[in-house]
Amino acid sequence: MEIKAYAIADIESMKRVENLWNASISEHNGSPFLLSGFVNQLVRQNYENLLPYYLAFFRGNKIVGVVPAAIRDTIVRYGCFLPGRDFQPDLVFDSRYRSECSRKTIEILFGRLRCQFVDFSLPFKSPNLHAMKQACTEFGINFSDALETGRAILPVKGSWMQFEKSRRKVRREFERTERRMREMGRLDIMWLGKEDNENEVFRNIQKVESASWKKPHLLYAGFKEDPTLSFIFNGCLQTSLADSSFDWGVGLLELEGKTIAYCLFLTHNGHAYVCKTSFDNRYRKYSPGIYVNHAVVRELMNRANVKVIDFMTDLPFSHKWASEVVPVVRFRMSRRSVAPLLLRRILAAGVVKWAMNSLEETPRLTRRVCGTLLT
Repeated sequence: MEIKAYAIADIESMKRVENLWNASISEHNGSPFLLSGFVNQLVRQNYENLLPYYLAFFRGNKIVGVVPAAIRDTIVRYGCFLPGRDFQPDLVFDSRYRSECSRKTIEILFGRLRCQFVDFSLPFKSPNLHAMKQACTEFGINFSDALETGRAILPVKGSWMQFEKSRRKVRREFERTERRMREMGRLDIMWLGKEDNENEVFRNIQKVESASWKKPHLLYAGFKEDPTLSFIFNGCLQTSLADSSFDWGVGLLELEGKTIAYCLFLTHNGHAYVCKTSFDNRYRKYSPGIYVNHAVVRELMNRANVKVIDFMTDLPFSHKWASEVVPVVRFRMSRRSVAPLLLRRILAAGVVKWAMNSLEETPRLTRRVCGTLLT
């Protein structure tokens, strides 16, 4: 039976295949950020001014492959992953059809879509990397790969008590932080999630965000609010309605009834993700972010269904709990006609930055590809 590829680049197209899409992501252990609720957020928000172009490979009535791509016209047309590398993107292929889906991916990106350059970031142990290299060789596409900063993770191999005993330094640091903060007043951790009023949850998060340590950095970058926060939060709300195996929650740190820090997390298929942490900058010296993260890690480790905790970063704070770092491979592909000097210029400037400077082609390109049968 022939495998056919469809482009999904609008919410209506996703609605038509939502159940099949989510089932495929879950069955093949894909990133939860590829579930329909998050896809809809990226389509709606025009994420980083890139045109979402999710490929769904069908064999009969079953999705056997998903490619979370986006394309953009700059100096050259290029493709990249959506969401970005912080959200554990990867190709999602049924192992029986991995080679065929890889070939069709190359054929579509460099043939139908006429991309000159494609830049993907895959987990180091992704089984799709070798298949993509073979497909590139078959179609005469140049490729290179390089290791980049990875993701700190904590495999859950025992109880919280066993973990805490093995990390005495972390426990003592937490106890010192707790003593210092309790000198200012009563401390509480409040847990909210999908059973609670979403407006109330978001209001509590916004209380922290309004005085967050990152506020000056966001304003300097031209943002009034953290652009990824609404993506994650609204994606969690939508996804939990469509997928019963998906769960999310927020740990709120309160001092004398005032929310001073939060940590937003989600769980799916035994994996937990510590997505977003922030704190009121007025309490920075007391380490409220570390305190609330400590509480969230403890909460997740005490859940029977959580097997891995992913901190979605390799920043130093995550190493307080993480026990290993999973490397990421940056996999770049280009037509042989792309001049090496031009390619180096694009990479040096940052592909996404080039993409954000030009919007003229978006309407025309969207009309051409949204919800269309490609092969």
